[in-house]
Amino acid sequence: MIESLYLDEENFNSYCLYDGSRVLSKFSKVNIFIGSNNSGKSRFTRAFFSKNNELKFTLNKFDLQILNKLLEDLKSEITDFYDEYIIGDYGGILNILTTIEKIDFITEYFNINDIVLKGIYDVKNIKYSSYNTKKYITQGDIESKVQSIAVKYINEIQDKFSHLAKVRLDNIYFPTLRGLRKIYGTDDDLYLKTTKKDYFKLEDDALDNKIYTGVSLYEDLKKLLLGTKQERDRVREFEDFLSKNFFEGKDINVVPRINKEVVYVRIGDRDHSIYDLGDGIQSIIILTYPLFFYQGKKRYIFIEEPEHYLHPGFQRIFLETILHERFSNFQYFITTHSNHFLDITLDVDKVSVYTFKENEKIEGEPRFTIENVENEDSNILDIIGVRNSSVFLSNCTIWVEGITDRIYLRKYLDILQSEEDKQFKEDIHYSFVEYGGGNITHWSFLKDKDGNHPNIEVKRLCGKLFLISDKDGAGFKKNGSPGSKMERHKELKDTLRDRYYCLEAREMENIISSPILKKVIEDYEGDNTAKLKFNKNFSTKDHFKDSYLGTYIEKNIPDLSRKYAAESGTVNDKVNFAKRAVSFMQSENDLSEEAITLGKKLLDFIKDNNS
Repeated sequence: MIESLYLDEENFNSYCLYDGSRVLSKFSKVNIFIGSNNSGKSRFTRAFFSKNNELKFTLNKFDLQILNKLLEDLKSEITDFYDEYIIGDYGGILNILTTIEKIDFITEYFNINDIVLKGIYDVKNIKYSSYNTKKYITQGDIESKVQSIAVKYINEIQDKFSHLAKVRLDNIYFPTLRGLRKIYGTDDDLYLKTTKKDYFKLEDDALDNKIYTGVSLYEDLKKLLLGTKQERDRVREFEDFLSKNFFEGKDINVVPRINKEVVYVRIGDRDHSIYDLGDGIQSIIILTYPLFFYQGKKRYIFIEEPEHYLHPGFQRIFLETILHERFSNFQYFITTHSNHFLDITLDVDKVSVYTFKENEKIEGEPRFTIENVENEDSNILDIIGVRNSSVFLSNCTIWVEGITDRIYLRKYLDILQSEEDKQFKEDIHYSFVEYGGGNITHWSFLKDKDGNHPNIEVKRLCGKLFLISDKDGAGFKKNGSPGSKMERHKELKDTLRDRYYCLEAREMENIISSPILKKVIEDYEGDNTAKLKFNKNFSTKDHFKDSYLGTYIEKNIPDLSRKYAAESGTVNDKVNFAKRAVSFMQSENDLSEEAITLGKKLLDFIKDNNS
């Protein structure tokens, strides 16, 4: 994957980073470019896509620091040898060494043999016409020593970087002008022609196979279905994807009808013209079918505003799709105005977010600033003009104390409904709301503490809700008497009834199963795992449900290599701890009894509000 990009004067003269530097770094699997209109993000994306043979960049698998260290070591070994023996003519060796320069960036078709090894081969093959020495040494000895040094570094560089003999940037671009219907009265892809005319070189036919507008779907399907078994299997995988995510598991066939030159989708036992599908599904088809057809190949994919026609739930499906391991060879660069994309990226790794802002013009030409930001930065919402009214509501909401609760519950729901005929989708059928623990007292399902400052009316914000709270020591004070938390639990139960669940455990982390907890610890410990001796209480059912989990881990496992308890006693790395835990949960057998009970209650609640 591309790791950083140099903003050269020729192609990116109008851009710089907020600190004035010209190296855009920290690219991830998915890179989101966000900004207001006329902020320069689309212009940047098109240059990034189309100027691939002129770009200067680094790759995450090509560690230039290691390469440059090898080059410096090579020079040092040879000059140290010369300093020890040679005092006169260097045989031209110094001139050759100056040609072996530090490499800050590479370009497309970068060839390690031509760019790096050529100079070292020149060193290896050098012949000496005359020389002087401090100590006696023959010309043959000098040549032999220099050759052995050169060969050592040639072998090491080839071993580490031979797979980069030739770097290529194979790109795909999805413009905003896209659709599955040809313009009436022509067989040409006018979306493609218009995109090329407006933004690229119209005569550059090489772009035709790199710009996807959706119009080529009919011809693409024909070629694949008449091709090899592997190509036909890709179509089958695409059909399975549509079936699972949009048609409730019904059998789907996507077929190009030759007599009508139109793609038809067979859903169950009925045929539909692809034009008869909803605009959102058509948009998803345009954005995803090339991914299935190119899977297994390395591609850099540029997408302009994928949120067009997509419900927030479909946006989630799209993001989850492009992050799927079957597309591990793809890297994405996406322009968007969608705050939903930002919200979704909070739950996943491998995403970087960049804001674009227009600065004052210089001699009439606009200037733009790019900044790599955290995706939870609320200032981004101001940049794209998000208001509360921009957010659409799901049919029901699940209220949780924080992000880790959301991570666990999402996994429980995924596992428990994996065998269901109908799959309920987050942000379509239900959404999570984080209320932040003690802030629950601000909402209208609890009585007002102060009549002059009434609680927030929850019904104005969302539909039916299910609320979950931690047990937090059952709400007792240290002397054993009921505290305010216990009174709050009772009031919530009286108000929400079956739509309220108080954990039997102290916190959400405490309802993971013992085997999963053990796997998380072993994953954190790595090579140190062999030294660990788990206390016999560790695997006892529910033994840690009322304990502060971080403290429990440290008390029950000697010889740990790291600290697990926060000052409060809970785990000190809650978000990453949760992500590790759910990564080991594959089936219902991995869940504790309470996790299953709670998950099923939530699933029933979602079903009731989506029937």
